[in-house]
Amino acid sequence: MPRKLVRKERGIFEKKPGSDIWWIRYSIDGRERREKVGRRGDAVKLYQVRKADALRGVKLPTNMKNKGLKFEVIGKQAIPGGLDVETGLFGGGFTFLAADRISPQIYYGVSDAESIGGRSLGIHGEWTPNFLAINGSQEIGIAACGHPNARSLQVAHQVEAWMGEVSPGVQILLDTQGKLDLVGMTYSFVARRDVSRRFRPTNVGFGLTYALPVVTAVLASQPGDFLILDSPEAHLHPRGQTKLAELLAKAAQSGVQVIVESHSDHVLNGLRVAIYESVIEAKDVGVLYFRWDRKSDQVAPTVQVIQIDSDGRIAEWPDGFFDEFDKSLSALLRPRK
Repeated sequence: MPRKLVRKERGIFEKKPGSDIWWIRYSIDGRERREKVGRRGDAVKLYQVRKADALRGVKLPTNMKNKGLKFEVIGKQAIPGGLDVETGLFGGGFTFLAADRISPQIYYGVSDAESIGGRSLGIHGEWTPNFLAINGSQEIGIAACGHPNARSLQVAHQVEAWMGEVSPGVQILLDTQGKLDLVGMTYSFVARRDVSRRFRPTNVGFGLTYALPVVTAVLASQPGDFLILDSPEAHLHPRGQTKLAELLAKAAQSGVQVIVESHSDHVLNGLRVAIYESVIEAKDVGVLYFRWDRKSDQVAPTVQVIQIDSDGRIAEWPDGFFDEFDKSLSALLRPRK
């Protein structure tokens, strides 16, 4: 069957025709730049972002592949000594998972060999099943992240055990379709000696598929790696969010640099409990509260550093910072007018 014709898009190209690994090409300050992206759709989106940046005069690092991230301003305020970011943004030790992670599917794609070598799960977690199929028998890089109920330190067993905190008794079953470059994934559930039939991801809660890349990214990390996780709590019940915060604390205490963007008080409280139970030291935790001040003369959020002591307590609790539960409870306790 002849290959389907793809409409040409300005600024994107395959370095090796037919590889389905897409690059972007653009010019800033008279210099041509090239970036390896991966999927064609992602390349189209990133090219539009880079074009917009160029029009706005945004300055990019001269060497984007090796230049490290710097958070001098807010990082030094949040954590004494700041963030120690030595890995490049696109290095093998960097993982970013977006909030819009891949939705439940029957089959998942297979990433290229180079991405697997770099432990990439895809920014949407789309390569997670393939990663587990290839690397599931390897041991996790940080033993301290091991779940006490897992059968071994193998990645597959650890992922399954931590996912059991999200959905008790879950088993993850993978089926590699080598000729089609696809990986099938199903779930089953264990209760004592009884095992359920297999369920497709489309027939169980979204939380399982959304949490799987997050749990896998943490357990696949090594000391010195850098993780950025956007809304890891999405589609999870409160207990699952709290246990996820515990896992993140274990990884951070073991040398993984973790940045989490979250709207969940359960994630915050899980982190506070982790501090109280000495899973992680308070000095190694930084919490930043981004608040939009309508009265400000500048159209920009203000950043407030939230201090947590060694007992997990917050001395100064600013208005609007995860206090809606207390406000709602106060409203219910007020006498009706």
